[in-house]
Amino acid sequence: MQARWLAALLMTTGLVVPLAASESEHAREPAGMLAPDGSRFPWWEWLAENGPVAALVWTSWVPRSELVLDAHDELRKACEERGLSLIVIDVQEPLVEAREALDPRGVVWVHDRHGAVLKRHRVFRLPRLLILETDGRMVAELEPRPEAVRAWSGP
Repeated sequence: MQARWLAALLMTTGLVVPLAASESEHAREPAGMLAPDGSRFPWWEWLAENGPVAALVWTSWVPRSELVLDAHDELRKACEERGLSLIVIDVQEPLVEAREALDPRGVVWVHDRHGAVLKRHRVFRLPRLLILETDGRMVAELEPRPEAVRAWSGP
């Protein structure tokens, strides 16, 4: 009884999003995904054209986030060695704060204000590196370190 009540509470607050097996992957387009200029970002199209990708799920308010960005170039190189494009997905903060943190660094990034990516892939720790196929399916969740990418035994 308590488990059902808790599940219902989490779903109504948006902390847990139930996945229906019959839903199309594209029907679950992250609604809040924006390009750095604030325009709607066609996430599924970008994945189809640039995937598979390593998506660094990141936000400026997490203590070790700056350290991860300090090693961005090395992380990007490790991803490229594995045939992956690297993109930063800034989550759960205002777009203006994302711009202030990421634009000066010259990284490729998009903005997910409400954390749809976190919910979809059940990410509980930030920053995290998600390996996503062109259809959006997550095949790995890694520590955002070049060594983790190089040690990953995936495709």
